[in-house]
Amino acid sequence: MLFQVIALVIMFITVRDADDVVSYAFVTMLASSGSYVLNFINSRRYIDFRKHGKWHFRGHIKPIFWLFAMAVSIELYTVLDSTMLGFLKDDTAVGIYTAAVKINKIVNSLITSLGVVLIPRLSYYIGIGEETKMKELINKAYQFVFMFSVPACLGLFMLSDEIVLLFSGSGFESAGFTMKLLTPIVLVIPFSVVTNQQTFVPMGKEKLIIISTCTGAVTNFTLNSILIPRFAENGAAIATVAAESAVAVVCYFNAKRTLKISEIFSGYYQYWIAAIPILVIGGILEQVQMNYVLRMIVVMGTSAAAYFGILYLLKNPYFLEAMKIVKARLPHKGSAD
Repeated sequence: MLFQVIALVIMFITVRDADDVVSYAFVTMLASSGSYVLNFINSRRYIDFRKHGKWHFRGHIKPIFWLFAMAVSIELYTVLDSTMLGFLKDDTAVGIYTAAVKINKIVNSLITSLGVVLIPRLSYYIGIGEETKMKELINKAYQFVFMFSVPACLGLFMLSDEIVLLFSGSGFESAGFTMKLLTPIVLVIPFSVVTNQQTFVPMGKEKLIIISTCTGAVTNFTLNSILIPRFAENGAAIATVAAESAVAVVCYFNAKRTLKISEIFSGYYQYWIAAIPILVIGGILEQVQMNYVLRMIVVMGTSAAAYFGILYLLKNPYFLEAMKIVKARLPHKGSAD
């Protein structure tokens, strides 16, 4: 999460025009690989990398192959939209689409990155046969992404024009509508990530992941071929939402075989009720003449306060639990600290 935030700040500071390609490449590398370097350094506390006896690689080849196939299938359909836009339309359409999808991807990364830390604990529970604790932790992972993906989706929808203007500048105004079309992926991608990478990987169900990602790739390619020639970047956006939704649907039915989906979605409506003020506040302030940056700050601040306030009034158990954890970590009056 730290590296995602750092990369976002550096991108905002250094990437100004078309000549800043090297800076953009560095920021992309930092966002995707920075945490891996720290993980390797920290792993030395727990792992002795010196050779002890014989190494047995053969047993790891098959699961590594499945993980590799999963990564390839995911990468295939996530870059397919921009690639096909370049072939079927022009560079302008690619630029507008990239400006629209950029922030959505960053928000998705922030939401899903916090859940990645669950994988070792889930693997541990699965290894010792603690099925009850495993399912309890998985349920918390789903609730976490629901709690943040619902308001993020509506917030991005209401502030898409301002966000595009802030991060991409003038000349990309048309990307605001494309970004609105793309906002549903903030709902479906985190659900798919929790199901595939944080649930099925520790369970050793990589084949199910490949089925869902291949479904997304086929859907994306088919709809891109049909929609891009006619609707350009907006067609690519619709195809992307459809592809990610197809992945999520396959994940849903695969998860039903292992998890109690009805329990996972039992309190989902609370997040939507709490998020209603985002639409109301955003709609009202849209009619007010004010600086677009100030509008973003006011909408985000007041909406966040209203959202979490309503969750508190609804006594959402996961929000209340999170509050207890935060409260316990704050320094208390009269303490030595």
